[in-house]
Amino acid sequence: MNRVLSVTLLMLSAGLLSPHADAGVGVVSSRGDIFYGGGISASFGTVDYVELSPMVGVHLDERTSVGMTLLYRYRNDDRIGSSNDWGGSLFARYRLTSAFYLEGDYEYLDHEYRSGTSSERRQYQSLLAGGGMVTPLGANTAMYMSVLYNFSYEEGDSPYGDPWIVRFGLSVGF
Repeated sequence: MNRVLSVTLLMLSAGLLSPHADAGVGVVSSRGDIFYGGGISASFGTVDYVELSPMVGVHLDERTSVGMTLLYRYRNDDRIGSSNDWGGSLFARYRLTSAFYLEGDYEYLDHEYRSGTSSERRQYQSLLAGGGMVTPLGANTAMYMSVLYNFSYEEGDSPYGDPWIVRFGLSVGF
């Protein structure tokens, strides 16, 4: 238990210091070929955000899985105020080994773009690809990290500050 708590605190503190990383806790449960769960992410600094992302998917075979994730994100930028984003993604993962996988995502995001005292809603579609790794911490717990590149990134017209997206956290199965 102390090992899991130490890893969680280390990952959360690393996420709080990194401007492009999500520090989060994901929960994944599995019943046969269908898996479900989700995540809670947060980042604090000049731009604070809290994100909720429920997920469901299916294992097509031992190495391949597909699924979808819904997303709600609250952002508060000290410079321009707060906003709410929502959307979803479709993903596919292919396990190279028991520890490493390739991932591709299509993401739709309806985000509130703020400039000064005005704001407008914008829709943003992203094609993401990359890979990740998963490390078991116990019988039902694993630490994961994905590094994805946003091939749709356009500087100045993106809800993201960088084309690289790093996600990590814990998965806990029941």
